[in-house]
Amino acid sequence: MEKGAAMSSQHHEDRLDREDTLPHIMKFNPPVSQQRYQTMVNLVQKYQAKKVLDMGCGECSLLRLLKRKECIEQLTGVDQDGDLLQSSRYLAKPLLCEYLIPRSKPFTVSLYEGSIGEKDARMLGYDLVLCVEIIEHLYPDTLAAIPDVVFGYMQPRVVVFTTPNTDFNVLFPDFTGFRHWDHKFEWSREEFQCWCDKVAKDFSYSVSYDGIGPGPPGTEHLGCCTQMAVFTCLLPPQEGSTHSDDRNPYNLICEVNHPHQTETMTTEEQILTEATYYLQRLSRSLRLSEAEEEDAPTEDGSDVLETEKDADEKREFSISLETMMKFSCLRRVCPSVEKLREVLSSMEAVTFSPDGSSVIYSIQEEDSSDSDFAAEDENDSDEPQTVEETSLHQDARVSWQQEESWD
Repeated sequence: MEKGAAMSSQHHEDRLDREDTLPHIMKFNPPVSQQRYQTMVNLVQKYQAKKVLDMGCGECSLLRLLKRKECIEQLTGVDQDGDLLQSSRYLAKPLLCEYLIPRSKPFTVSLYEGSIGEKDARMLGYDLVLCVEIIEHLYPDTLAAIPDVVFGYMQPRVVVFTTPNTDFNVLFPDFTGFRHWDHKFEWSREEFQCWCDKVAKDFSYSVSYDGIGPGPPGTEHLGCCTQMAVFTCLLPPQEGSTHSDDRNPYNLICEVNHPHQTETMTTEEQILTEATYYLQRLSRSLRLSEAEEEDAPTEDGSDVLETEKDADEKREFSISLETMMKFSCLRRVCPSVEKLREVLSSMEAVTFSPDGSSVIYSIQEEDSSDSDFAAEDENDSDEPQTVEETSLHQDARVSWQQEESWD
């Protein structure tokens, strides 16, 4: 099946979904849960949200991924299962690599035990509220409270709801009932859009619709496995979330402040520092590679004679600006290739290729900084940020494998 999105569980009960009877019927690649999470990550990036709230966070699988987004300064998860949050609270803590490479801005992760149907003053002022696969688990009274609580009281800039699309269920042979034992209802696209349109009209929001997890070719008329609504507040920012009260019914499970370091250098100085670091490291690697080739014995066992070089000859290497931008620490401080080119033009050791797409850097002779690089090489075979990203990808894979897999 083509790439789509699916019904992943924000709720721990989803692990008990009908995975014993449905996996053989239809498979999504990647799994719909994974696609749904990635869609949320993309929305955070799109809106550059600083304060993000995940309602019905369950085992904190989505929060685990959102922790990587540099734009977020406050990340909050709310779920009514306090025991589950207690067992998942370790995910709110920073990774070891975050102490080595701290953020440039403050970042806090908070977990609360509470219901989406209750108003809590600490939930005010959020840029983005994510309600992923939650409404179908709610009883009628809690569902009826959502518009007033989320859109009337909290008034976030953007709200996202996802829920199963019952129109899609005909693609599952001999399937009856709901997709999960804890679902109180499931909506068709018409029912979902009717609810969303009314909420948007009543609370001055616009709403757009999308799907996650398309079916096989020829089934486009059924929509996707998961349906999604994205609400955007039409009120000016200063008019939203102006409530002031002391309502705090939610129970704080944990609140973790991640390490950060206030940057005193200008953006240009940060870019120059990171770029110089990588160029010098590449220079050292090339110099050591040349030394190994010169010391390597020939096939008959005799040593290779050192090649005569003109004393004035320059030893240089070339690397494209696009490749340099792949270094994560440089990418964090440098917004574009054009900015990188502008900053590097101030370096004496750097010249550019005729088309300006690559830098030509003089291979530096051995100096005191080599010992620093050697120490780093012993402790880490790659840049620290890459280690962090790899760890997170592994964590995400484990999380997805633990969730329901039938969709």
